[in-house]
Amino acid sequence: MTTETETKGVEQTEEKKEEVVKEEVKKEEADANNAEEKADDKAEKADKEKKEEEKKEVKAKKEAPAPKPAVHKQDFEKDVVYLYQFTRTPVLPSLSPYCLKVETWLRLSDLKYENVDHKMKYKSKKGQLPFVEVNGEEIADSAIIIKELGSRYNCEMDSALSAEQRNVAHATVSMIENHFAWVVKWWRCRCPGEWVRAAKLNLQQALNTRIPNAVLNFAFKLRYRQVSARFHHTGSHHPLNLKATVMSDAFSSHEKLKGSCEFVWSRWVVKSWRTKNPAGMLGAYKMDLQQITEKKWPKPVLEFIFKLKFRRAAKKVRAHGIGVHKPEEIEEFGHNDLTVLSDLLGDKQFFFGDNPSTLDVVAFANLAQVAFMDKEVSYSLRDWMTENCSNLVEFCNRIKERAFPDWDEMCNTLDLNSHIPKPPPEEKVEEPTAEKKEEKTKEEEKKEEKDKDDTEKEKAQKDEKEGEKDDNKKAEEKEKEEEKK
Repeated sequence: MTTETETKGVEQTEEKKEEVVKEEVKKEEADANNAEEKADDKAEKADKEKKEEEKKEVKAKKEAPAPKPAVHKQDFEKDVVYLYQFTRTPVLPSLSPYCLKVETWLRLSDLKYENVDHKMKYKSKKGQLPFVEVNGEEIADSAIIIKELGSRYNCEMDSALSAEQRNVAHATVSMIENHFAWVVKWWRCRCPGEWVRAAKLNLQQALNTRIPNAVLNFAFKLRYRQVSARFHHTGSHHPLNLKATVMSDAFSSHEKLKGSCEFVWSRWVVKSWRTKNPAGMLGAYKMDLQQITEKKWPKPVLEFIFKLKFRRAAKKVRAHGIGVHKPEEIEEFGHNDLTVLSDLLGDKQFFFGDNPSTLDVVAFANLAQVAFMDKEVSYSLRDWMTENCSNLVEFCNRIKERAFPDWDEMCNTLDLNSHIPKPPPEEKVEEPTAEKKEEKTKEEEKKEEKDKDDTEKEKAQKDEKEGEKDDNKKAEEKEKEEEKK
């Protein structure tokens, strides 16, 4: 009995274990199914989200506008060079030798270009003027512009030069741009008023401001005086003491060039004069600041600002080192540079023969800053060049006639694009003014009155004739009746 009971208990226990196992198996299966369903749901959701993201990306690509080129001229024409530079003056296409250098090179290279009238608002990413934009790309620095465009459009001016000529050109360009130009800048900073007058510069137009010219002229002179002061507080020359002989043995036959290149200074000589004479510079270039800046501010205000601005330029002259010298010594630097250029040019059309090179372009751009100033403004360096280096003056006129046949037009009108043919002007139909309308109305009234009088007169004459006819007819009838009787 006891054994049966124990057997039944064991069986019941095993059955319960089996049921528990089955329940656990079912639970595990259910959990597995739920996990699979959740995984499937997640996969479906992920696929759905991925498809939606892909749709959004495709839609965004379709709707997204094309990226704009990083240039100021958005509607540019292919292979047209867009030049950004300073404004015109009545005596020079540009008061910047670098701007004049690039434009002269573009013209002599016969490249299609257009000046952008940016009202002095833009500078390159390097903070410079000039700069150009070509096919949506910006190129800054005059030397880099010429090199890049010459290579890109196969119009390198120096391709026919020998190795010796290239070395001479390189050293001479360095002399002009790093020494002679600073003599001119020195004068501009020293006599800003004369410079404005010499350039006939309108500061309001040049600076694109409404400040009166009187204020601008005052500020211009003040700034240039600060610049001038910086000429006298430096202790050494510029570290660029590169000699021509270091660059090439080709200079052994050019003793004057070799000596002049001991300090590569030409550009600084010109700039020194400008920095020392901002007032003189305004007069020398006949600079009308109101016209150049297109502002209605009084000229004294514009000249004040203009001269004030030149004080910063004096810092550069001071850093260069030319400012430690006496005025007569700085002018002597300029005389030496001009003598070197005059001897190198000789009686040739251009420095290396009958065709202009990059050296000719650089020389013209810097010499023009002196040669074409208003004759009424005194400038000793210009007078010395005219008297002692007449071939350089003839050279400037030669380049001027060759590259700028529209020189007079651009200087008189200050048109940035006088080289581009203009469409014929449309004939304007003059609208009648109030006075003309009144005269016309009076004439029409007189005509109407006259026509009315003529009509009434004709009617009266007609009535009179008809009356006479009736009277004659009655008289005839009466005569006939009397005859019958």
